[in-house]
Amino acid sequence: MDEAFRDTATSVFKLRADIRDLEQDALSAKLTYATGPIASALDRVLHDHKVQRQAYHGKAFVGNHVNKCCEPKLIDALTKVPPEELERQLTDDMSLTAQERLRRQAFQHRAHFREVFLKFADVHKGINHALALTDQDVLRIDVSIRELLRTYRQLFPEERITPKLHLLEDHAVDQLQRFRVGLGLLNEQGGELIHAEFNRIGRVVQGMRDD
Repeated sequence: MDEAFRDTATSVFKLRADIRDLEQDALSAKLTYATGPIASALDRVLHDHKVQRQAYHGKAFVGNHVNKCCEPKLIDALTKVPPEELERQLTDDMSLTAQERLRRQAFQHRAHFREVFLKFADVHKGINHALALTDQDVLRIDVSIRELLRTYRQLFPEERITPKLHLLEDHAVDQLQRFRVGLGLLNEQGGELIHAEFNRIGRVVQGMRDD
């Protein structure tokens, strides 16, 4: 009896150790970028909202698609994906402890990304136009940029500051103060718009005599 109990206990401890090792391996597993059920679910949400990622821009969003992604409705739809997709992927052979840990992580990811996305949307709304800016406008943009970067560093301390985030944090406000107009007039699309306007004016006056 004692020997049978000892064998059973040994098997249980070994099984627990195996489960712990498998869970650790799962945490450190590396997936191919933009693959897996959550990535697929995110793509479906984007497709439903008619948002496309541009392959020639490294799968980034451009133009009006960025504006769509800054809408609270779409931000909520995107950030709900991890916990919802997790519930579809959970299986009965997972321990309750592992399931609850994954649920906590999924809801934490949702909360963190939602907060950062909303604060980025505030920044985007403030700078992505071609309107004149007042001192109060520039101050409000400066505050929103600082709040975005503070939140980003707090919630994602292991992530690096990209060159674009550096430009946003340290140089965007200086440019806005100097030119007193939104970045929409000074980016590539704004330059093309101005160039097209010059061409239009040129066609209008090309028949006039230069007296």
